[in-house]
Amino acid sequence: MDRDTIAALRDLMQVYEFQEFFLQGARLALHVAGADGAALIEQTGMDLEYRFFSGLPQRYQELTHLRFPRDQGIAGAALHTEQVVYTPDYAHGLVC
Repeated sequence: MDRDTIAALRDLMQVYEFQEFFLQGARLALHVAGADGAALIEQTGMDLEYRFFSGLPQRYQELTHLRFPRDQGIAGAALHTEQVVYTPDYAHGLVC
C-alpha cells in the first residue's frame, strides 16, 4: 500500500456518519481495486435494497431504496454462490 492509501485509511477512521463513511470508503476501494463504481446493498428480510452508490452515473441514484428479491441480479448471484462476482456490465445485471 502506498502512503496516500494509508493516509486515506487513517482519515476514514475519523468519519462517524454512516453515509459519508460509505462514500469515502467506496472511493478508496475504487482506487485500490481500479474499479469504476461501488454500491452498498443491504439485506432487508428476504429482499435486498440499494442504499448508496459511488462512482456511478447519476441514473443509479434513482435506484436508491429499490428493493428486489435476494436471489436476483448480480448481488443475488454473489449471495447464492458465496463468491465475489465480477461483471464488465453491471447495468445489464441490475434488477429494475
